[in-house]
Amino acid sequence: MRFSVETGDRRTREIDYPIALVGSVWHVRTEQPCAHSREVKKRGG
Repeated sequence: MRFSVETGDRRTREIDYPIALVGSVWHVRTEQPCAHSREVKKRGG
């Protein structure tokens, strides 16, 4: 995961932090829209 923040002096700071996605709430929520997209594609839309 990466966050970018602009500080008060207009400098940009980036922070990288590794997270485990598989089995997490992030993974579950990303799977739902992907499954929806696959179904739409199957129906031709």
